[in-house]
Amino acid sequence: MAQSGKRVALVIGNADYRFAPPLKNADREADDVGAALERLGFDVTRAVNADLSALRGSIAAFQRGAATADAALVFYSGYALRYRGAGYLVPIDASLKDDASFEWDTLQLGQVIGALARARVSFLIVNGCADGRLDSMLRRPGGTAVSGLGEASARADALIAIATADDPAACEAGGRNGVLVDAMLAEIERAGLDARALFRRVRQVADHRSLGKQTVSVASGMSGPFHFVQDDQPAQAFRALGVDPDLAVMRGYVERYGDDPLASVVKTMLIQKEQASQRPGASAQALERWRDVMDERWSREWRERARASRRDAVEGRMSREDSDRDAEARARLLREQEALRRREAEAAAAEQRRLAEIAAAEQKRQEEERARIARAQEEQRKQDAEIAEKKRQEEVAAAEQKRQEEERARIAREQDEQRRRDAEIAEKKRQEEVAAAEQKRLADLAAVEKKRQDDEEKLRVAREREEKARLVREQEEQRRKDADLAAAEKKRQDDEEKVRIAREREEKARVVREQEEQRRKDAELAAAEKRRADQERVEKERAEREEKARMAREQEEQRKRAAEAAAAEQKRLAEAAAAEKKRQEEEAKARVAREREDQKRLAEAAAAEKKRQEEEDKQRAAREREEQRLREAEAETARRAQLAEQEAAERRKAEESRLAALANAPSSSGQAPSLQSSPVAGNAVNEARQFTATEQRLAQERLERERKARGENPEFTAPLPSETTPQISPPPSDGNAQLASVAPPAVDRPPPDPNFKADSPETIKAAQQELKRLGCYSGNINGNLNNGTKRALDAAGERLGVTASLQPMTEDGLRALRGHQEPLCAPAPTVRRPTREEAPSHRVVRPRPAPAAPRPAPQVARPTPAPSPSPAPARRPGGIQLSM
Repeated sequence: MAQSGKRVALVIGNADYRFAPPLKNADREADDVGAALERLGFDVTRAVNADLSALRGSIAAFQRGAATADAALVFYSGYALRYRGAGYLVPIDASLKDDASFEWDTLQLGQVIGALARARVSFLIVNGCADGRLDSMLRRPGGTAVSGLGEASARADALIAIATADDPAACEAGGRNGVLVDAMLAEIERAGLDARALFRRVRQVADHRSLGKQTVSVASGMSGPFHFVQDDQPAQAFRALGVDPDLAVMRGYVERYGDDPLASVVKTMLIQKEQASQRPGASAQALERWRDVMDERWSREWRERARASRRDAVEGRMSREDSDRDAEARARLLREQEALRRREAEAAAAEQRRLAEIAAAEQKRQEEERARIARAQEEQRKQDAEIAEKKRQEEVAAAEQKRQEEERARIAREQDEQRRRDAEIAEKKRQEEVAAAEQKRLADLAAVEKKRQDDEEKLRVAREREEKARLVREQEEQRRKDADLAAAEKKRQDDEEKVRIAREREEKARVVREQEEQRRKDAELAAAEKRRADQERVEKERAEREEKARMAREQEEQRKRAAEAAAAEQKRLAEAAAAEKKRQEEEAKARVAREREDQKRLAEAAAAEKKRQEEEDKQRAAREREEQRLREAEAETARRAQLAEQEAAERRKAEESRLAALANAPSSSGQAPSLQSSPVAGNAVNEARQFTATEQRLAQERLERERKARGENPEFTAPLPSETTPQISPPPSDGNAQLASVAPPAVDRPPPDPNFKADSPETIKAAQQELKRLGCYSGNINGNLNNGTKRALDAAGERLGVTASLQPMTEDGLRALRGHQEPLCAPAPTVRRPTREEAPSHRVVRPRPAPAAPRPAPQVARPTPAPSPSPAPARRPGGIQLSM
């Protein structure tokens, strides 16, 4: 398609209508669009507030210039109508009294399209508006025209964009210009953007910003891409310099493009080549540096061309899709036109009947018409007075309104710029993905290609639905984010400006450093050259001949190296293209491998989770069976203990009676016998000690089992009294003795801490440490009550039987976790229950001599018991009172 050459444009803006409400933006839109087209190389002709005669003259003059143009464009902003299937542009002096006015007072859209027919590439952009009062004029008796232009139809090597809105506020919303023009001006001067992609974006932005009130119909018959921004002329001239440019060519580049950033590079190389021409041997270094610069420039341009090629491929495919949709739109338009022709034929027949019926009353109608015209003129004068008064009132508040509109327009432009950049990033990413998919698609079979196209169509429809939903959400949040976006945009622009200034400074510093380095090297070379000249002054003649020969050889070698460099560059470009293709294929393979690995890892994780659940179910069932067995064993032990207690009580009663009888019997010396000297009393004391120790040991074991089940610390760190720790003091000298109680003291629970906070971060962190120690928790110790911590608390509470005190985490729950010493979430070990010792025998033995008085029993220090939420075990009678 044409990218440069002759470009012509006709810009029309009609705002000050005589028989219809004026439009405030149409003339400004024409000025802004014309200025943008002039910056893009178009020869622009303007027609602002043109009547029918001026409009026809402008079209005729433009047609003559467009006949030899490479690109021609017509832009129209103003009222537009559709009558009998054809579009009409309304000049400012159109009265639109009846149907005949459309043929003589307006300009057919087909005439404008015909003026573009001979240009190689043509564009027609219509921003058509309508008004309620204009519609009322069209719908009066006998009127069949409607506002708007309908759908655009595609033509060969042409692009037609038609925007229509029944509400002037919709097509003029946005500030200085309407929605369509603002969107077009924001995109048309962007380099590398194809015209079809440009108007697709314009259509999306216009639909979004007008909330669907203004529709843009785009029809394209272009066979290739067209870029409004022409190629960079300085860059083209820089590429033309080649790997070994001539000094005259470089001077011409600097003179012509001295303000271009690339001119500084050419200036530096020009100075180096001029210095090298005066010093033999330095030209090779200058040529090598120039080749590095050109290599880096060509490499960057090659990457840019590759990206442009991929982008053009994507845009071509999207254009084909648009062409398919345009074909469907044309078929739909043909059906609508056929239906319209049928309706018009029916309307014509009805009109003939109506004319025949009212022929007799024509005179009366004319009189009534004259009266109506008089009333209409009077009404028109009143309306003109009202309009003048309204205009005066509007001018009073125009300054404030203008300021507010400009502020809103500025904020809207900044927001549009941000969204445009986001859209560009998303579009670039999507284009790269589509390009990769396109390369793969070219290697697939036709059936796979058909399936991919169907999938892409579904994906596109889904993206459009998502985009519409996203736009609705953005509209809801827009008012709240306006101020934040404006501040963020300003800050971002300031940051970008700072970065740009810093980069320019760095670039200037780098050039200065290079120049300084070059001057230093030049000075060194000059000094070396002087020394060499002094040393070889005697051999000057011979050196001159050798120098001439060497210069000839160097020139030959330079020509050879230039040829080799060109061949190497071609080879390098081919290898780079192959490497890029290989890299893309490897990335595709790696992406597929990663997806498969992710699927495999997810499957393994699911299987491991299922296995872990099954293991937990088995362990839970085993624990329940073990707990049931322990409960049954404890019940049996309690029953046996009760029987043993009953038997012991009966034996104690019998023994007390027997001891009382023995104590009342006088001894041979006439003194009461001592309990310690009596064999029976001594055996009774020993048996009482053994029985009491056995009962205490069983009580302690039972208490420890209950506390271990609750996860509490053991209450005693020293062993309870047993046979080796007697608790009965030696009898007094008078022979009266009492057996002290050996029952364990009651365990008191400490008062709660008033500063303790349930479920606080410190409490949760301490609980996580205890759960990790008990093997129930494997996550991070961070004080967060997350799902992993909750599951660990549930597991620990289930094993301790105190679930209610673990969630929320209270002081009792934390004490229960700290009191459990063994791993809690490991498989439960087999518990062996101690057997109750057989009750001691109370047989009577013969008296023996009294033994020596025993030493006082050592006092065993008991540690302060740890707090426990459970009550102390019941105390059984542990002492026997003997009376002499």
